Formats: sequence, C-alpha cells, structure tokens
Amino acid sequence: GWYNKTLKKPCGNGKLSFIHIDCDLYESTLDVLEYCKDYLQQGTVILFDDWYAFKGDNNSGERKAFKEINDKYGLKWNNFPATGCQRAFIYQDQTKQ
Repeated sequence: GWYNKTLKKPCGNGKLSFIHIDCDLYESTLDVLEYCKDYLQQGTVILFDDWYAFKGDNNSGERKAFKEINDKYGLKWNNFPATGCQRAFIYQDQTKQ
C-alpha cells in the first residue's frame, strides 16, 4: 500500500532508533519522513538507500524530501558513516542541548 495509508505507530517506547529509507522518489520519501518526525529521539540514525539517485541532484528524490522536512521543522542532523550509494545521518535533538 501507500506509505501515508499504511504506516502505524511504532512499538515499545514509541521512539525510533534506526530508520532505513528505501523509497527512491520524492513523494514517498516525504510521506515517510513526515510520519517519522514525531518519533525521533536523540541519536536516531537515518539511512537513505538511494541518496545518490537522480545523479545526486539535491532537488530530486530522497535529498529533496530530507531538506524540505528539515527546513520545515528545524530538524538538525550530523553525518554518520555509510557505504556505497547510501548516506546516513544521526539526529541531534535541539531540546536536549
């Protein structure tokens, strides 16, 4: 199904420690990020499987959605090691500073 119709609340404490995004496209990535933003915690790692798709264009796919969500909600991330065509970041909760 569509991400925006099928995602459910996480189990356990309701927070996410690891998010693996393999959506490729802008719209589907944006849906998943909108959902995940409410469950972030200090140190959440997000891994994008297709970060370098669309020839690494910052205005397409996962990159565009990630930038928009961060700008919209003021989310802060640090780089986190990843390999291949993937890119990872670690969440910095600004309320915990």
